[in-house]
Amino acid sequence: MTSWTKEEDDIVLNAVTNSSDQPFTDWSAFAKVGMLPGRTGRHIRDRWVNHLNPNLWKNRVDTIFTENEDYILWEAQKRVGKKWIQISTIFFHSTRSELQIKNRWYSAAFRSFI
Repeated sequence: MTSWTKEEDDIVLNAVTNSSDQPFTDWSAFAKVGMLPGRTGRHIRDRWVNHLNPNLWKNRVDTIFTENEDYILWEAQKRVGKKWIQISTIFFHSTRSELQIKNRWYSAAFRSFI
């Protein structure tokens, strides 16, 4: 798959933020509209969740998990298991992507926390 263009990012950003359905979840239907040829619903969702969502803290200077966030992750995983999407949306209110959360769970630094 090719890299995402600025135009594609803008299409996704506009569609998701202007949707009456919040949180936006109908990725397959969005892909079928044909505005992003070659992109599946999963591709579009992953782009939003891991890169475009303005709630993400990825643009912070300090993207290191805090001790409090590690505690939240520990408690969330005990409650729902390795359901990274649920942990991201319910416990982190989408400020951390599922990819950030999963990577933190498996990191050596987190292992030393637990």
